[in-house]
Amino acid sequence: MKYSLIVIFLVIFAYSGFSYTVKGSGKAVIVNDDLKSAENQAKNAALIDAIYNYFSNAHPEQNTPDINEEFFKFVQKYRILNRYVKDFTVFYDIEAEIDDVAVTDAKYFINKITHSVVYLIENEQIDAEIKNKLKKILNEYLISYNFSLQYQEDFEIITPENFSFEDKLANFGNNKAKYLFIISITPNITQLDSQYLCKLTTQLKIYSKKESLPLIKAETSSLGVSESEAIEIAFKKATENILKYVTSNLIKFEEIKSENINYNVTFLNFGNFSNLNKILNFLKNKGFIESFTLKAYSRNQAAFDISSKFSPEKLSEKIVTYDNKVQIETENGDLIITFL
Repeated sequence: MKYSLIVIFLVIFAYSGFSYTVKGSGKAVIVNDDLKSAENQAKNAALIDAIYNYFSNAHPEQNTPDINEEFFKFVQKYRILNRYVKDFTVFYDIEAEIDDVAVTDAKYFINKITHSVVYLIENEQIDAEIKNKLKKILNEYLISYNFSLQYQEDFEIITPENFSFEDKLANFGNNKAKYLFIISITPNITQLDSQYLCKLTTQLKIYSKKESLPLIKAETSSLGVSESEAIEIAFKKATENILKYVTSNLIKFEEIKSENINYNVTFLNFGNFSNLNKILNFLKNKGFIESFTLKAYSRNQAAFDISSKFSPEKLSEKIVTYDNKVQIETENGDLIITFL
């Protein structure tokens, strides 16, 4: 038999050492005297802020993912440092312990990876009613293309249309959203008997925290029974065309690791069966393996069929977080783990 040695790990620490303590703050306005909902929203906002701070502090070299409530599974525990109500707003300060081992591989655990966006629609001649309809259209399309709008409301509140370009960028810089979309639209309306023809020019300029992306321009046209309807239909066409181009060429989404793979894991010199149960249950409880089935067992050797989203090589990295000294080898895509 020919084995390929991956690495020998001398693991001398316990898993509890792989948590990262970080603080977060959140707030929520009390609507319709519903204090309970505001409490929950403020607490969730504080947890999201803590996880965001974890990535910023513990992994500043990485691009911070778009944090949503799915990431709460990486919070091992948290405690409330401060909670108060002021001006019909609930405020939360928390301290959380983040699972530093699992969260670095979020793509294996998260069902949907998004990119957070804040945006501005610029055209001073379009009235507020039409602009609100265009915002609704844009919101629906952004969400359908896996963009998150969780920071849009706060951004809009502090960024009026008459702000200078520099102030808009400054507000974006202080916002947790990954991208700023500045959308300018120029409609040209012609009345044709009982209908209206809208020829619409839509331009999108995208900014990240590090750079600006190339300007995107779309020309669309549509008929409607009113000016508003013609503009809305033309804007729908432009939005879909632009977002299709953006997600294909400029802003790519990380692939979700959704399918399990099966392979064998053989343990040698494990001492007693309780040692195997501990390490296997550790891996299963942390989501590193989906299931395990005993195939063969003898005094010093046990073989299991493992189902996991992680490749054998990736699972090897996770095994080192367990409190054991082990040597890990591969043979034809299977793992052989020897307790030292």
